[in-house]
Formats: sequence, C-alpha cells, structure tokens
Amino acid sequence: MLIVRRALSHANTKVVVGSTKTGKVRTVALNDSLVTILQEHRGESAFNKPTDWICVGKDGSHLIPLSLTRYFTKLVGKLGLDCTLHGLRHTHATSLIAAGVPVKVISDRLGHANISTTMDIYGHVLPTMQRQAADIVENIWTGDCAPGAHWDGKGDMIKEPLCTYCAPALPIPTRNGLQAAA
Repeated sequence: MLIVRRALSHANTKVVVGSTKTGKVRTVALNDSLVTILQEHRGESAFNKPTDWICVGKDGSHLIPLSLTRYFTKLVGKLGLDCTLHGLRHTHATSLIAAGVPVKVISDRLGHANISTTMDIYGHVLPTMQRQAADIVENIWTGDCAPGAHWDGKGDMIKEPLCTYCAPALPIPTRNGLQAAA
C-alpha cells in the first residue's frame, strides 16, 4: 500500500511541502511487481525509513518536481518513447476504465475530491465501452453463466428474474426463444 500524505508544490520560486490538493490522506493499493521494485529501491537507498521520500537527492531531501519531470523526459527520450510523466497518470486511469474498474475506485486512486472530476477528465473513454456493456447484458440474459440460470434437462435454459420488482412480468430468454415469467 502507498499512503499519500503530502504533496510538493511550487509557490513563487520555492518548493513547498504541504497537504494534498484535496487535503485528504489516501491509500492506494500497489501491484506486486511495483512493490518488489520499491522494496529493492528502499534496500539500496541510505534513506529507507517509511517516512522518507521515494525520490531523493544525495542528502535525502525531496527532489524538485520540475527536476524529476526533466529527468523523466530525458530518460524516455533516450529510450525512444514519447510520453510525459503526467501522461502516465492518464494512461493509468484510462487503462483502468477500459478494464472495467469502477470509476469511484479510479477516482480514489487519483485523489480526486469527487467522482465528477474523474468523469469530466476521463469520461470520453466510457462511450467506447458501449459495445462491451451490450455484450455483457447479452451474456447475462442468454449466456450459460447468467444469474439464476440452469438447464431443465429438455434443452431449455430456465432463468429466475434478476430483479423481483421489475422482472416478474418480463419474458425470460431461453435457448429456444422466450418463455413467460413465472
């Protein structure tokens, strides 16, 4: 887990350590391979207490954000890549949306104060997922793994309504057509 407690920002010509933009501390779950890399980095660093900065100068102080950005730009240039440090954040969010992670979870990971900020920035990705949503609905109603589905032994799939409030009057799809709801 990564706990984000503070942030660096530029104030005039100084770098200031302060609270996050929202003023809230957040916890972000990290994937196992990143945890391994960070543990190796901590083991190699003289500044390895849990409260130490991850990216530090020779004296253990935090790096100036602009310096980190410039270093990253040089590194990706040498590797022949075309991306920015902030672009990685957008790629992360967009990839999670495309993978079907709930937008609220993504919003929390990014540290947005509310879900509408995430939707305003990344909502353009969601329309491309309409086909995926339609396919999921198709599978729910006609697939072998639909909730409440079972075979009656005669070749028909029997399904229980998904919602007892609105579904009892709806016909239930079967392999051989529609059957009246019970």
